[in-house]
Amino acid sequence: MASEIDPETAGISPQKPDDLSHPEHAAPKSLALAIGLTVLWPGAGYVYFGRKVIGILTMIIMPFVIFLMPQVIVLCWAVMIIDLVILNSKAKREVEALATKPCPHCAEKVQMAAKVCRYCGRDI
Repeated sequence: MASEIDPETAGISPQKPDDLSHPEHAAPKSLALAIGLTVLWPGAGYVYFGRKVIGILTMIIMPFVIFLMPQVIVLCWAVMIIDLVILNSKAKREVEALATKPCPHCAEKVQMAAKVCRYCGRDI
């Protein structure tokens, strides 16, 4: 007869499904807000997207670059906005990868909670 182990007495912290620190439950970041922050203060969009080191360095360095060469600001904005668009698409792919799994029979992506593949109709 197997005995049940209480996770709390065994020193194991049970997983909570509503744990918001897990990337699967993280709120999606707004690309428009990141671009707006970048235009207002170069580097702030990076901090918003979670790239804190590059964002803070950019926030420190860019005022000096803009002061010395003001014509560079448009080029810098363009490069940062393109990078933020790439980061946004990468983040969307990561969220999709966490929310889906491949069907073992047909290899199509299905939702994690799926019990039957919507493509081949077989049990998962």
